Amino acid sequence: MELGLGEQLQLLEVIPLQDVQNVYRIARMTVIPTPFEGWSGIPVFEAMALGSPLATSRACGIPEAVSDAGLLFDGLDVANMAQALKRLWLDENLRKGLAAQALIASAARTWDRAAQTYAGIYTEARTLWMRDHGGIS
Repeated sequence: MELGLGEQLQLLEVIPLQDVQNVYRIARMTVIPTPFEGWSGIPVFEAMALGSPLATSRACGIPEAVSDAGLLFDGLDVANMAQALKRLWLDENLRKGLAAQALIASAARTWDRAAQTYAGIYTEARTLWMRDHGGIS
């Protein structure tokens, strides 16, 4: 590779499903540089659930999903991204801390909690609709 990182860096394409968890677990860090959220939310949650230190862009809803369990950077600013990756690559305590935070954050995300949250949103929306439309549903 041009930068001499061939021994340290591996760019992966499609990973067989049965290998995905192991790749996250053995990786020094997971980097998701997307400038748009799209489907990138899934790898963010996968990395967090498996305790992989995460560096990702601040695109769309990613900061809310990651909170303090990952290192965020501007996905359109190469210098900012490079600075974040260098910091995460070199700082073992940061990697361990983010991995621990990611596991804690992931444990709090359950299907039951998601269902309760959506039920609350729908209940509030219905209440507001009823208020604003004179009880007509």
